[in-house]
Amino acid sequence: PPERGVALLVGSAEQAAEVGRMTPSAKALAEALWPGGLTIVIPQRSTVPLPTVLTGGAPTIGLRLPDHPTPRALAAAVGPLPVTSANVSGRPEAADAKEIVAQLGADLDLVLDGGRARGGPPSTVVDCSREQAVVLRVGAIGVERIAAVLSTAGLELRAAPG
Repeated sequence: PPERGVALLVGSAEQAAEVGRMTPSAKALAEALWPGGLTIVIPQRSTVPLPTVLTGGAPTIGLRLPDHPTPRALAAAVGPLPVTSANVSGRPEAADAKEIVAQLGADLDLVLDGGRARGGPPSTVVDCSREQAVVLRVGAIGVERIAAVLSTAGLELRAAPG
């Protein structure tokens, strides 16, 4: 949906700080849990205008430093990469380049084959754009781990809305 943002993969925490403002909670989580299955939502920098399709019209941007060297190297070389799951909405996520081409082939200009996907849960998404961080989606990293990292840094995790 247009109101839903698209995360950017970054090559380093330094590159993340160029796109968005790393709040205290974002810094603590990035230092402890990146690279890995964590998407951090932070305020976007006004000096780095981003298309609405990436932000969903919000003043924030989701950033992730993946634990796979190929997308990190690519993001480091060309800049942050807008990404979504490699599948048609509602269908299972593709596990390798052959499955990606089978699902999306006609709509793709290039498939970079980094090997079979490791699989597993999606990234945990934490909104760090406010004074207290809040988990928006539980995934690869549990809420207890997020809360522990923040607590060690002297920060709190706010209960999720709803």
